Amino acid sequence: MAFLFSYEHEGVKDEFAETVANIAPRDFIFQSMIGMKKIDNRLHKWQIDFDEPASENAYKEGMKWSEVDGSETPTIVLENHCQKMAVAVEMTSESMLQAYWASGDVYDRETEKKLRKLKRDREVAFLTNGKYVQADDKNNIPGKTGGFKSMVSSEDGGTTVIADPLSGQKTYFTSTSTTPTEDDIITALGALWVTGAHPEVIMVNNTMATTISAMQEEGGARLKVFDGEDDKGINFEVNTITDPLGQTVKVIYNRYMPSNTVYIFNSQDWQRAVFRAPDTKETPEDGDYKKIVVVSD
Repeated sequence: MAFLFSYEHEGVKDEFAETVANIAPRDFIFQSMIGMKKIDNRLHKWQIDFDEPASENAYKEGMKWSEVDGSETPTIVLENHCQKMAVAVEMTSESMLQAYWASGDVYDRETEKKLRKLKRDREVAFLTNGKYVQADDKNNIPGKTGGFKSMVSSEDGGTTVIADPLSGQKTYFTSTSTTPTEDDIITALGALWVTGAHPEVIMVNNTMATTISAMQEEGGARLKVFDGEDDKGINFEVNTITDPLGQTVKVIYNRYMPSNTVYIFNSQDWQRAVFRAPDTKETPEDGDYKKIVVVSD
């Protein structure tokens, strides 16, 4: 009699999760840039800490150890909720057997399309969701993860904007214009410098293209950026921005960003919390078709 032991399946789930992670990394840029952390609760809590302010720090000769200030700045507890996402691949037996002009297995192609949708929905949630929603199974309310904006300059999911405890500087700004201006961007970069942050990325979508390109202008006249002496073209692209404080950030366009919005961040400061890595679930057969659900938290 043959037996199938559990260790023979070692790595199968990890390999599938890695397959999902590697799908279209250039299309879902935010996920590709940030780290990933395994968590044990769907309502995830973590602590952030701050440096202490500078002081004179001078003591007399023969000082007593009791004179040394041992107080500490308090840590702040933040929290966010996992969002359960699922996609399904459902095909009849005939469609799976049908020969198509495109090479490859049709089921594999449909599966890849669904996995792209899973990553697309996740990218949109990270970039556009507001404050997290606590799951309420009794009232059939699914939990939703808090988006980027809900975790900037806030301890309560974006309801209240607060200042950095050390510098007293806020880093969440609302432009007085419909579209953030160059001055808005420079102001935000300056605020991050005051807090001691190290921004490396400015992420926008196409609605900010004119503002970003205009940062090549001098006195209202567009600068011509040439690739060579014989190049007569005008390059509207801005790859990096260096502010008056010497901070250089890379401009990255992401089609899933909210319109007329600018995110400035360091990718090392952000992680995607994973409660359950993408996994496949085969549904019971109740007809002449095959259905597999991919679910993740």
